[in-house]
Amino acid sequence: MVKPPQPGSLVRREETLGPLERRTLLSRIVGREPSEAAPYLRAILAGLKDAGAKQLEQIPVLGPLLSGAGAALLELSSEEDDAILEERLAEILETGHQSRETLEALTALSTAIYLQQNALLARLESAGFPAQPAQLTAVALSTALAAYRGRVARDYQYADHRGIEGGTRAEHAASLPLDEVYVLPRLVPERSQADSRERENRLLKDLLDNEDLAPGDRSRREEEFALLTGERWRALKEKEKAKTIAEALGSVRHAVVIGSPGVGKSAMTRFLARTCALGGEALREKLGWEEDLTPVVLPLAGYADAKSRQAGLTLREHLDARLAERGGDALREAVGAELQAGRVLVLFDGVDEIPDSRERILVVKAVDQFLADHAANRFVVTSRPYGYVRLAGEIPHFQLPNFVPEQVAEFVQRWQKAFERWRHPEAPDFAQAGKQADEMLEEIRRNPKVEELATNPLMLVIFALIRHEQARLPEERVQLYNRAVNTLMDSWNRGRCLAGIDVGGAQLPLDRLVRVWSRVAEWTRRTKPTGVVHRAELKNKLIQILHEEELDEEDPAATAESYLNAAADRAGLLEERGKDIFAFWHPTFEEFLAAVEVTTPSARAIERILPLRDDPRWREVILLAVGYLGIVQRDRETATALVRAIWKEDPGPLEPLLHSHLRLAAACIADDVGVKRSLAEEVIVALGAVVCELPYGPFIESFSQTVSGVPGLRPTEAMVRALEPLADHPDWRVRMEVARLWANVAGDVPQARSICLRLLEDGDPDVQCHAAFGLLRAGLDSPEAWRAFAGFRSSLARLKKAGEHWLATVPQSRILSSLEPLLTGT
Repeated sequence: MVKPPQPGSLVRREETLGPLERRTLLSRIVGREPSEAAPYLRAILAGLKDAGAKQLEQIPVLGPLLSGAGAALLELSSEEDDAILEERLAEILETGHQSRETLEALTALSTAIYLQQNALLARLESAGFPAQPAQLTAVALSTALAAYRGRVARDYQYADHRGIEGGTRAEHAASLPLDEVYVLPRLVPERSQADSRERENRLLKDLLDNEDLAPGDRSRREEEFALLTGERWRALKEKEKAKTIAEALGSVRHAVVIGSPGVGKSAMTRFLARTCALGGEALREKLGWEEDLTPVVLPLAGYADAKSRQAGLTLREHLDARLAERGGDALREAVGAELQAGRVLVLFDGVDEIPDSRERILVVKAVDQFLADHAANRFVVTSRPYGYVRLAGEIPHFQLPNFVPEQVAEFVQRWQKAFERWRHPEAPDFAQAGKQADEMLEEIRRNPKVEELATNPLMLVIFALIRHEQARLPEERVQLYNRAVNTLMDSWNRGRCLAGIDVGGAQLPLDRLVRVWSRVAEWTRRTKPTGVVHRAELKNKLIQILHEEELDEEDPAATAESYLNAAADRAGLLEERGKDIFAFWHPTFEEFLAAVEVTTPSARAIERILPLRDDPRWREVILLAVGYLGIVQRDRETATALVRAIWKEDPGPLEPLLHSHLRLAAACIADDVGVKRSLAEEVIVALGAVVCELPYGPFIESFSQTVSGVPGLRPTEAMVRALEPLADHPDWRVRMEVARLWANVAGDVPQARSICLRLLEDGDPDVQCHAAFGLLRAGLDSPEAWRAFAGFRSSLARLKKAGEHWLATVPQSRILSSLEPLLTGT
């Protein structure tokens, strides 16, 4: 037998409601039998309506009841049909669909019931209901809770991403509906990461605090530190035992989730809060949890700030004050009852965001006490790894890692579908959205470095926004990095204004901000092998740069401080990796900005870059520097001169044996950085001669990557002749790549056509495929060519996109005619 609800109880959980047919919406709110629920609430609404505007005006928080949705709510007291009354109220109370005005009216209604109990009890008695103050209080609390959950669901309905805030939702595609774009994360239990993180922290302390380390010891520590921190940017490995968020958090009542910048901690908090606010059915559908939870999101930095102004403030007192501000005493009491019953999911956000380490420790102790006092509830605490102070007790810890490739694909598909619905709400074309998703994934996957960067959810969103603005991602990764850096710096400027600390100083325009941080990046690359720098040293460097560049001569210290505060508070180009220890968020950003610096001004680029050629730490910077000149600055002359100088100037005694400068120049060509075609041909021919004479792995790899990096290159007759000996090279990769080149001119250069015919009989199917592609495009159809071309989708051939595009232009009759001998056996 189901126990009937007690007067004063919050009747909301389904197990207390009786048989399904009796669980009407009004009975859940009012806590009475369905036959009494509508008349009971009608009497309450009539009592408030009769109180009149004059009486309601005396209580400012009841203002929303005087007009609009509030007035319409009170007018329902005139509805005599119980079924219609319940239907109208169901529309008003349906969580996730209310307007802000409706939610404000519901909040005001709960407050009015809570404050006007004496008058309302008299009105209920006159309507034939016994005076039950506890029951009337329960109605006020249930209404307050319904309004609160509706507001939480509404507040978190969009996927706003920290680090790229800005723009209105009507114009900014970053704010698509959370339900449509959110990809459920996977969590890694602490045991698979704890050892490496502890070792990382010890190494960092050794490197920063121990100036007497021997050079060899320092070098080994630096290498190990780089390896460990790099692991945080790799997609989750299959061998690591990841759990879905539903499994990981569903099996424990309390959990800590640790995540690096941009991996989605804030998005996870929004998702969990909104899902709980939408009710038990949403929790079952999305997470498989058989509960009905009220969400409470509590940023810990806000508590630390309040505590600094009110000594002795407990976390529960802070929560009560926030609830009272949002929904009055009715909401404070309602959530208190939910906490008492163990029906709350408390989301403590951002342990690391408390600036002072001593305050952070005190706040963590307050969290420990709150958990002990309300242990029956669910708790999730989030933090970055650096700055996290461990909670007491045996609380499970999880790492929130970057996306794996499957999650990247799921996000892109979800994002494109949601974007299509946002752009064409009346008639979305989801087939077109699917096509756009496939194209975006292909654009991401064409460059391994871009593909790795896209595993970070925030960077993936930035890539999606760049593609939204440009219709496609830039083919050159340097252009993509440039757009991403500009996006993050623009957000940094906004974050500086939102940092909450009035330190004065100047806000730098985007071009000047790039100038300052490109100099910082070059300095850290040159002087900080670990990539980390103390705050005081970084601040002094910023002040020096601001002086030298004449960007802020009034208060450069305040300007530097404001940008460091903003970096510590939100995801961006720079992250705080520990107390007063900073580093660039991802090595790519340091490398790109350092490349900007060494090419500014462009007239000094050769002079500054040549001494760096033999240092492997600068290799990526050099590649990006050439790309920045040739692609972003559109200075092909300087880019070409720089690559030629890298190859030719001051070769050194080992260059004839190692060809390291030639291979570096070839890597620039492979990056498709905008140098002139004539130099690309010279480099490829020179590298081809090396591969002929010295068929060693590094040279073969360099040659293959260079040619595949410029797939559209059309070699001259002289280049075709120079590379002809490679048609018999023992390595299939070399033969395939020269076949790619010859295929581009098989219709125009007889010698290239002749070589393609010879390679049609090569022992490797991918070599045959490229040779056949050249012959078919030249109009030289044959059954053998079509049969060899059939393998163009091979991942090794790397011909899928070009092959499909060309094949779509070929009449089917031509193919059938060519294959007729095979089909008929003649």
